[in-house]
Amino acid sequence: MSKTIKIALKDLKAMFKERTFVSILLLLIFVASFSSVITFGILALYNPDYIGFAVEKNVNVAIVGDAPILERIVEAKKYDSLSNALSDFYNGKIDAIIVLNENLSSNYVKVYLPKEEIKAIQASLFIKEKLIEYERKLKELNGIPNFDLAFYFNNKQIEIPEGISVAFKFIYVVLIPLLMFTTAICCGGLVIDSISEELETRTMDLLKIAASPSQIFGGKILASVILSLILTPTWIGLLILNGIEINNLILVILLSLSFSMILTSIAYSVVTFVKDRERSQLTFSIISVLLMPLLFTNPYSPTSLIGRIAADGYFSIAEPIFYFAISTILVYTNIYVAKIREKSTQN
Repeated sequence: MSKTIKIALKDLKAMFKERTFVSILLLLIFVASFSSVITFGILALYNPDYIGFAVEKNVNVAIVGDAPILERIVEAKKYDSLSNALSDFYNGKIDAIIVLNENLSSNYVKVYLPKEEIKAIQASLFIKEKLIEYERKLKELNGIPNFDLAFYFNNKQIEIPEGISVAFKFIYVVLIPLLMFTTAICCGGLVIDSISEELETRTMDLLKIAASPSQIFGGKILASVILSLILTPTWIGLLILNGIEINNLILVILLSLSFSMILTSIAYSVVTFVKDRERSQLTFSIISVLLMPLLFTNPYSPTSLIGRIAADGYFSIAEPIFYFAISTILVYTNIYVAKIREKSTQN
């Protein structure tokens, strides 16, 4: 057992000398550390309404056209021609332009926004709010009822900010599964680098004299397990510090560990077959890229399951146990194959 631990510690020590690995680990920690900022940026791009409370809504708006109803709703400067409004718009005197003629049957609205992203978000939030109010006013004047959705929980009405589903999906469908996937890739890459380096430098023969094949492979697996047990709690803790709720911590860690062991077993099979570092890494990368769309689109895959577990959604306790059993079977299968190969070479 001591030989297995020594091999694992040697591999982990060698890993931190590799710039590629260190860069990936730092990137993983960076993403987890600034997850709230990244989520905020995604929401700013795809749903500015969700961050509307964080931006100032005092916007200088101009109206071009005959729109008396809208003029009563929006405190805006009136222009007789679009060219005059655009002149002030480009000179920075106004922030946005609404072009509308209520005398037309279509009531088509055209809006000009600035190129500056922050100002454009401010202007779009302000104008959207006023246009919604304008729509409600037109419905009242035309005798059309307004229907508002209300959400209730335990017989009490609750307010759900618009865009909350975007943040939820990004965190539990993309961010957490991606962190687990990156952790597993690091563990698989660790095995490939350690074995290929020993094969290329011919230190594997010396290692086989000092330890059995099961101890060698056990040390490689133990190194990846230790790495997974370090990285997974690290990014979970950083997500929690960013205000992201992570439920069922033990099951999340167990599933992440199982997935790391699965990819580690695949990486071990690849490197023992190819035996070349560059080709092994390329083959493993291709396999990982091919697996990614399958994993992120299958509701029963580990990446989908970890999101449901972390969000405390619907899942069965048998699902993470199933993946842990699969990873254990793969590990012992590789140990058995390593023993068979060792016996065949001796004969």
